[in-house]
Order: sequence, then C-alpha cells, then structure tokens
Amino acid sequence: MGTYFWSAPSPTKTKETLMGAIDDVKGRLKEAVGALSGSKDLKRSGKADQVAGKTKDAIDAVRKKAGEAVDSINDRSPKS
Repeated sequence: MGTYFWSAPSPTKTKETLMGAIDDVKGRLKEAVGALSGSKDLKRSGKADQVAGKTKDAIDAVRKKAGEAVDSINDRSPKS
C-alpha cells in the first residue's frame, strides 16, 4: 500500500489544521513539478509551503493543548 499524505477532514479538525494540510499538499505538488521541470525556484517554493503547513499544524496543536490546560485548571478550581 502507498503512503497517504492527507486524510479527509474530520469534524474535530480546525480551520488552521485544514489550511496547514492544504499548504502541505500544495507544497508537495510544487516540489514535484519543480523536480520534473528542473525549476529550483518552484522546488524551493514547494518546500516553503510544506514548512508553512507544518507550522500551522504545530500552532494549532499548541493552541489545543493550551486550551486543554486552561480547561483542566478551571475544572480543578473551587466553584464559588
């Protein structure tokens, strides 16, 4: 079986995560076209898009963990 680079959106994914996945796929396509055409600029642009996609995913993961931490603190604090 081949490796899949992108999965179908699920209801729990945020807009940031989806945009990150789109940037990653777009970057992979640009990089492949650049490799086939011999365009170093297009390959570089594709790699940059992939980094942007991964960065968006990382930011979303940090945002989610921060939200979970805040929720956990709120759950433990005494109710007035």
